[in-house]
Formats: sequence, C-alpha cells, structure tokens
Amino acid sequence: MKLGVVVLGLAALAAALGWRPAAPAATVIWIGGNTSGYLEPCGCVKPMTGGIRRKATLLRQQRGADDLTVELGPFIKDPLRQSQLKLDAMAEFGRAAQVDAMGLMAGDMKLDGPVLAAANSLSGGRFVQSQSTAVTQIQEAKGWTIGAISPRLGDPGTAWTQLSSAAGENPILVMFDGDLEAASAFAANRTGLKVVCYPSSSPEAKNVGGVMVVGTGERGKYVGRLDLTAKRYKSFALGPEFADDSAVSRVMARYLARVKGENLIAQEPRSHAAAFAGSKACAPCHTKIVDQWTKTGHGKAFVTLQKEQHDFDPDCVKCHVVGKDKTTGFVSVAKTPQLQHVGCESCHGPARDHAKKPKVYKLAKAGPQSCQTCHVPDHSPAFNFDSYWQKIKHGRPK
Repeated sequence: MKLGVVVLGLAALAAALGWRPAAPAATVIWIGGNTSGYLEPCGCVKPMTGGIRRKATLLRQQRGADDLTVELGPFIKDPLRQSQLKLDAMAEFGRAAQVDAMGLMAGDMKLDGPVLAAANSLSGGRFVQSQSTAVTQIQEAKGWTIGAISPRLGDPGTAWTQLSSAAGENPILVMFDGDLEAASAFAANRTGLKVVCYPSSSPEAKNVGGVMVVGTGERGKYVGRLDLTAKRYKSFALGPEFADDSAVSRVMARYLARVKGENLIAQEPRSHAAAFAGSKACAPCHTKIVDQWTKTGHGKAFVTLQKEQHDFDPDCVKCHVVGKDKTTGFVSVAKTPQLQHVGCESCHGPARDHAKKPKVYKLAKAGPQSCQTCHVPDHSPAFNFDSYWQKIKHGRPK
C-alpha cells in the first residue's frame, strides 16, 4: 500500500514538473522525394502523374496523426534563379503538408548558403543535411532521429558517427544521396539504423539485414507508405484521382507569380538564328496543311499553358512556342504573337526568307529528329514517331 502511494506521488510530481513518458517511435513512415524541379506533372502522356498539390492531398487523406513523413531531394536540377524559387515553393509545401523532415542532396547544396537558410526558414526549419552548416544537421521527429547524408559532400562515416551519437535510443532514418547499391552498402552493420531512403527512378523497398532500404521513384511522382510493424511497403502514384490541395495550390500560385514577376523568360540564354515568320505566313502556299495544323494539339499548344497558368514559366514555354532559345524567336504574346504554339518552324526551322522567296531559300526536311528536342524520355516516355505522326500528318516527311 505504501509503495502504491509513493508511486502515485512520484507520478504526480513528474506531471507537475511537466515530464511525460516518451511516446513510442512512429511505425508508419510516408516517403516522397526526388522532385528534381518538377513541382507539377509535365509531359505529353495522359494521365500525367506527380505534383506537390496532389501529394499534399494524399497525405491529408491517408496519413495517421502519429505517422512520420519525410521528403528527400534532390529538390532542384540546377543552381539557377528558377531553381531558387522552386526550393522556396518546396519549403512552403513542406510546411503546409506538415512534412517532418526534408533531406537536401548534393545537387541542392549547389545553392548558396543564404538561399538555403532562407528556404529553411520558409519550411519552418524542416530541411536537414548532416554535412551542412546552412540548415539543421539532425532532425528529431515522432520518436526518430533523422539525417541526410551525401558521399559527394564528405565522408559519410563521419556524418553517421555524429548522427548515431545524437540518436541515443531513438531509431534512425537516413536520407541517403546515392543509388540502391550505395544505399544498401551504407545500411549494412549500423546499430540503430532502421530505414535508409534514396532518390530512385522507380519506387521500391527491400530489407537489407534488417534495415528497410526505400527508393522514392522519379520526379516526385510517387509517395510510399512504409509499415514497419507489418514489414510492408506500398507506393502510391500521384494521378488525377488526387485533387489539388487548396493550401499547396496557393503555394504554387505564389511561385508562378514570382516566375512571371521576375520575367525569367527574358533572362534565358539565346543563340542567333535566321528570322522566323510564324505559321500563318505559310498559309498562302500551304493552305490545307496550315488549316489542318490549327486543329492539332500543336496548333493549340500555348493555350494549354495559359489554362494551367504556366505561360510565363521558362521550363514549360520552350516546348509550346517557336524559337524560345533563339534571338529571333518567341519573346511574349504581346511582342511575338505569331510564334505561339508548336508551329511549322518548330520542325522546319526559321522560314521568313523562305516565305519571301521559296524557290531561293529551301527549308530542311523534318523527321524524327525534329520531334526529339521536346519529345524526350522524361516528358514523352512512350514517344514513337510513326504513331505520333498520325496525329499531325500533313504529307509525311521523307
């Protein structure tokens, strides 16, 4: 009886002092990442997958209150100004979607320290990189100790020693900057390490000596749910069945407003080229072809961007207009309206001289190579010239 009174007394004292027993570590982990600059779905296939707006919706609908959520990089594809704005948007997404930790990879670390620190502030301090002084080196969340380790930034062994020392009894999750082979090798024989995630081309998970090694999939298209109790992993493709999250839609609107406001299109490098004429200049001699072109997806390509509010986005505009990378090419709808859409000159080259003197200035024949500037595997993985040609054919090029 006296022992019971003592125990109750100690419990009351602990409660009064604000002490609470440590909650058990989360056993379900949501893993996303490898955005690589793709904040939105992009491509010529239907249905398109990916995007931070859909990701936030999936997490809101299916994540448990005690689940851990991590998002690893690379978040960007280069250190240019647009990538800085994208990292800010990713930071805002992390905060809005209540991601617990966001791991920077070596590619992200090409940005200057003040840029990284500013983005980290926008995220609410969610960024982590164990080999950086610009952001948090170690995160603690949901009973886990979390780090991001990149062999390209320094010795991963040193980073691990610091991480494991800080973890104490906590299980450890590492966001690792490497492929499956490197991540699996890192996972071997590390006390306390329970999960290693890495940026991969396809979502996958395997058990390596008791450590779950999980790949994210490419370009932010997937989110994985890892159940450590059941040793089960399920990947969700972010298709159109997931509606756009309203809070993250506002994040995207701010990002696109900044891209437009800074007029990033005008800052893109351009090379010299002969003058363009615009597709309508071809109509006097190629009336049926131009009329048929207006009915194709190419003939309305820029309208697609306007509907999605990406009509000032350099990443998107380049494949929806004529000659964006040329000094004589598309500048804006106001200045060069004749060069909107994927026009005749997208495939046949600059044609102002040809339009004036067609017998003197000949145009190059178009073919598969003309398409493959924009129909690249990332955006058009199923591209096949013969089948795609059927959608636009107007006298097959030789």
